Amino acid sequence: MFQSAGRACGALEQREIRAADRVGGFAGSNFNRLLGDATLAAMRGVYDRAALIALPPALRRRYARGVYGRLPPGCRGLLITLEYPQAEKQGPPFSVPEDEVHALFDGEWDVALLERRDILAREPGFRAEGVTALSTAVYRLRRR
Repeated sequence: MFQSAGRACGALEQREIRAADRVGGFAGSNFNRLLGDATLAAMRGVYDRAALIALPPALRRRYARGVYGRLPPGCRGLLITLEYPQAEKQGPPFSVPEDEVHALFDGEWDVALLERRDILAREPGFRAEGVTALSTAVYRLRRR
């Protein structure tokens, strides 16, 4: 998650936090607990490369509401997911298909698929586990 200009960055759960000019980054395992409403309300952007896909289906809606639901209107983001036949591999990372992304975010966020790419050939670990298809998808998000 990125913090707005002019705010200091600090460590969360002993994670290294970097700040440069107007952009700061937070890395942690539980943003909902660690970041207060004022901090989240000041966010201008979010980059989610591995948080959503790390969660089992039962926890994703709570995460989306607890973190994304507290971000301000106009906040923008990039969400990167994996898509594969979930029955072929136990997560994490879990498969989060496009229809679930829309179910989680539509209504409060504008969601646009930017790219979907087949990556199975570059992921020998997934192939070794018997996964027959694997794609990564990148979504642009904008909070309404």
